[in-house]
Amino acid sequence: MKRKLYVFLSFLVVLLVLTCVWVPYSHSKNYIQNYIRKNADELTDYADKTIETRPTQSSRYHGWEVSYYDTTNMVQFIVFGWGLVPSTKYRGFFYSPDDIPLGFQGTTVEFEPSGNGWVWEEEQGDNRQYVEKIVDCWYWFEMEF
Repeated sequence: MKRKLYVFLSFLVVLLVLTCVWVPYSHSKNYIQNYIRKNADELTDYADKTIETRPTQSSRYHGWEVSYYDTTNMVQFIVFGWGLVPSTKYRGFFYSPDDIPLGFQGTTVEFEPSGNGWVWEEEQGDNRQYVEKIVDCWYWFEMEF
């Protein structure tokens, strides 16, 4: 009986360690950028079909929440979201058929060049978004409220 308990507890520890390593990595900018580079054709087909059907409800792709915004035809993928108002952060990527940086949830904002991408900061508040191009029509983003 003790041996079975030891094996079970060992299995749980290994599972916990793997989860603690894999989950943060699967939400990282580097992981997402590599994923998009390797799967750009498949993702673009998915985004084009999403734009054609113009869904009003969010869906899931690869476990990520996907939303469509008809004002800009943006297809947005949320890979990480955390926080409570007034401190919330989202990370993800989006498809921009016109190959231009777009604001969170398909909004049009004025970005300024910053680092390898662009940044938008709210004038009278603490909202901030960083966008970086990955490949044609695909962008990484981080949004903070």
